[in-house]
Amino acid sequence: MENPYQATSNANRSVAGRKCVRRYVSLGLLFGCLAGCVSLPGLRLLGQEQGWYPTNTYISGIELNGHPVSNVTFIRYSLGIASVLFIASVLLFGLALRNSTGNRRLARTEQAT
Repeated sequence: MENPYQATSNANRSVAGRKCVRRYVSLGLLFGCLAGCVSLPGLRLLGQEQGWYPTNTYISGIELNGHPVSNVTFIRYSLGIASVLFIASVLLFGLALRNSTGNRRLARTEQAT
């Protein structure tokens, strides 16, 4: 009786399939939009603190859960979180580009055979 668990000759062959691109692009767009939304309050306060543009109003203090937060702390957290989201967005676009080029290369090799 033959061993059903014995490897056949085609088991050594690598099977390359298409990799996802749309998922990474859509997540990259989502993270990019989130980074923009998170950075806007911090950039507004930073512009106010540095005097980059004239404003009629001045934000002197922020309270979170009843505790005062300085403007500098709010700017640092806002821009820090936005930077992390932006870097994640760029990395996701890089993965999408890598998968897209791999898919095109795979399509060319399939078309040639």
